[in-house]
Amino acid sequence: AQMDAQDPELRAIRIQIAQLITRAGRAAEAVPLLRQALARAEGDAGVDSLAVADALDALSASLLALGGQGVEVESLAQRAVAIRRVRQGGTHPDTLCSGHCVAVAVGQQQRRSEALQLMKAILARRREVQGNNHPLTLRAMHNYASQLSQADRVAEAAAITREVYQRRLKDLGPDALDVYS
Repeated sequence: AQMDAQDPELRAIRIQIAQLITRAGRAAEAVPLLRQALARAEGDAGVDSLAVADALDALSASLLALGGQGVEVESLAQRAVAIRRVRQGGTHPDTLCSGHCVAVAVGQQQRRSEALQLMKAILARRREVQGNNHPLTLRAMHNYASQLSQADRVAEAAAITREVYQRRLKDLGPDALDVYS
């Protein structure tokens, strides 16, 4: 039974279940599960393991879904970024995703200028590594536009959002919107 508790697949499944609970709008329920998953990952896999980074990212996302705890989320996400930079490199998609959590947490703390700089850097890395039309690059553009909007830079946000829309529509084709009718 002890072996089962340390099984990496079971640990990943526990995190996925908590992520689904968050996506179902029940982040408050997911947070204790993710804190437990983080503690287990630290004990079983080591404090600088990718399992810990995964748990940190999931916990950060759930806390962000609750709309607060910016300082805690920033700390958790920075820790995930540090682990991922060492284990996966600074341009790995998971590292950039963790960096996005840092940027959102910084923005929640009303540090808009810093959040915009972080989002812009993530977008630049996504473009460099994945190209301009990759779905994750387009998502990073959308996230940057959201931060611009929150900083009352609405015209810039609208221009970027239009660009994301046009690129996505080009990739999906002219009939893409018909699925909603």
